[in-house]
Amino acid sequence: MIKELKHQFMQTAFVSIVWLTLILSITQWSSSIPFHYVWHIIAIGTLAGIVFGVMYPLLWNYFTFPAPINILISTVVNLGFQVGAVALYSTALLEWIMPYFIGIAFLTLVGHIIAFLFYKKQQNQKMAQALNHLKPQP
Repeated sequence: MIKELKHQFMQTAFVSIVWLTLILSITQWSSSIPFHYVWHIIAIGTLAGIVFGVMYPLLWNYFTFPAPINILISTVVNLGFQVGAVALYSTALLEWIMPYFIGIAFLTLVGHIIAFLFYKKQQNQKMAQALNHLKPQP
């Protein structure tokens, strides 16, 4: 489990850093980015690795909390990541979106509920297929 989570963290953090670097390269093409901002990019990638590479797999695959608790924890963790990532990306952008925080929180909660319903449906289908392929014991 630890090896798998470490792999997922590294993969998610790396892809996030590459993705963010690509977006910055496209949006900030004509301006130069200060070197210390590279640490912000690495911090955002690390946050993404922790949230999407470690926390989500732990919550949905290993922990045995009831579904509403999982949804609540994942929503709070995701909101923390969103605020942290936007603050690291641009404080001006954070100030611009903070009046809409309640709406963002609501959409994040609804998104997690919908994702949970689809995830559980998929898990139930996999389990039903596995049970259907079992041979009866004599």
